[in-house]
Amino acid sequence: MKTRGLRVLAGLSGALLLAGCSSNPKTVYGDSGGRIGTSESTAADRYGREVSSVTLVEFADQVAQSLPARITSIPEIANRDREAVMYLGEIENRTKTPSSDFRTVQQMISHDITNSPVMRRHAVVYNDPARVRDWQDRFTSDGPGWSGASMNTPEGIFPASDVFLLNGEMGEISRGRGEVSLYVFDITLVRATDGRVIYSDQIRSKEAR
Repeated sequence: MKTRGLRVLAGLSGALLLAGCSSNPKTVYGDSGGRIGTSESTAADRYGREVSSVTLVEFADQVAQSLPARITSIPEIANRDREAVMYLGEIENRTKTPSSDFRTVQQMISHDITNSPVMRRHAVVYNDPARVRDWQDRFTSDGPGWSGASMNTPEGIFPASDVFLLNGEMGEISRGRGEVSLYVFDITLVRATDGRVIYSDQIRSKEAR
């Protein structure tokens, strides 16, 4: 009877130990199961120090929907005789999340607004001129130094009144040594002539770890 009692006690101790481990979600760094939807959150999203990948996708989707929806109500864009020239600026990262994540967000936004029929009626979207210059230097006969026909700066190839910059900024307010973070993501469309903001959108997300 004593041996049986010891076996039962050992079994209960093991069960309690396993229960304790499984009840602590912070010991789980990811979920198994392979490929999942982009809107599904995993343990790595919930407890990682970086902003959730789901939040990043939501921000990109929101901008890609709101900018085309509001573009016709922006007089500086809608009331033009010719298409606006829209450049994708950098996304300033003031969070503890790697900047490469925000470059991916910019990539998603660029893809969606470039392929939006509404946007295509009112604006032409261009990459950063510095990147275009690098491509021309590498792949065209113009080579380094540029020819008169090459794109150099927005002011050099287009009138400043035609040029608009789509900029982003990501901020973080952290508390409890990173246990709780409030993320504030802004996207703005700025007029090149005077820096006036003619479109702005924002998403806020608070995440506890």
